[in-house]
Amino acid sequence: MLSEIKNNSRYDKRMRKLVNSLRIVMPLYKEDIHIIMRKGLKVNGIKDLKNLRVSIGNRGSGMNITATNISRILNFQWRNPVRKDIRESLEDILIGKLDAVIYNVGTPGRIFTVDDKEILDLYQNGYDI
Repeated sequence: MLSEIKNNSRYDKRMRKLVNSLRIVMPLYKEDIHIIMRKGLKVNGIKDLKNLRVSIGNRGSGMNITATNISRILNFQWRNPVRKDIRESLEDILIGKLDAVIYNVGTPGRIFTVDDKEILDLYQNGYDI
């Protein structure tokens, strides 16, 4: 988050000055980055996602900052970014409105906690789980 504020001109000078006076001593918790995709996509690397319909999270969210940093570090732009939260994004993947979502969450992520009936329903409906 600090690098997002430092590197983004949409934040006012006072906020950027405050952030420049801070330093990270230690992370609060470990976060994993997940790329969740629609079944059947031919993707060999992250850059293959740039032309697809990818949810990069709502503006200012952790998902959005992560997706923005990924594209900046790998030197590409998302061509069809969609700004939705994780739940909306997963629903849209399941109905074919989205191809993928970039999702980061502290370990363990509750979004992946489902009961056996939900897993069975997804499997019986043809989803790759």
